[in-house]
Amino acid sequence: MRLHKTLATGLMVMSMGAMSLSSYAQATPGEGPQDRPAISAEKMAKFEKEKARREAELHDRLKITAAQEDAWKTYLKSEQFPPKPGDRRLQKDERTKLTTP
Repeated sequence: MRLHKTLATGLMVMSMGAMSLSSYAQATPGEGPQDRPAISAEKMAKFEKEKARREAELHDRLKITAAQEDAWKTYLKSEQFPPKPGDRRLQKDERTKLTTP
């Protein structure tokens, strides 16, 4: 009887612990990636400037020769993120040309 009581108590404690841990996994409204503000043009320009500086520094540290320039440019091109299809917003004149359903 004592073993049965101990097992039941242990199972109850483990199940309560599992239920409390699952509550941490749920996101509250306003915390998802869709709720984050868009990156401003100022921050994007700062990012691009810093990226160009790092690329130039790496180019100098690697001592890229003229014969290696094509490979270097290919490498830099491969490091670019492809644009997402929905990233570009339509300008006003482009929106007026669209047909509505």
